[in-house]
Amino acid sequence: MVKRDKFDSAKHVLDYYKSEYRNRFGIAPIFNRIKIQYMLVDIMTDINVNELKELIKFFVSTDKYADILNFCYDYDQVINDKSSLQNDAENRRNLMKQTKQSVEQFRGRYNAE
Repeated sequence: MVKRDKFDSAKHVLDYYKSEYRNRFGIAPIFNRIKIQYMLVDIMTDINVNELKELIKFFVSTDKYADILNFCYDYDQVINDKSSLQNDAENRRNLMKQTKQSVEQFRGRYNAE
């Protein structure tokens, strides 16, 4: 039997999802609350509530439809997408830094002549 606090946490996560969805799309999402609660309890065995909220925020902000059922079935893919997006952003920052250094070196050589 799953502890009651897990279901309470799942309810809070669903409320968070509803508010994020409403902020992005302007309407309330439609879903089977009981089914999603059980799925979220299963997800919370893998990740904690704060990480789950961050994933939901990322999912709602990047997915075209942001259906919570799709999130529950493919949350591991959302984790991979988020980490790859963070890695890409870090690589872009490094490239911009390298480009800036190269430009400064080129300008230094050009101005010295």
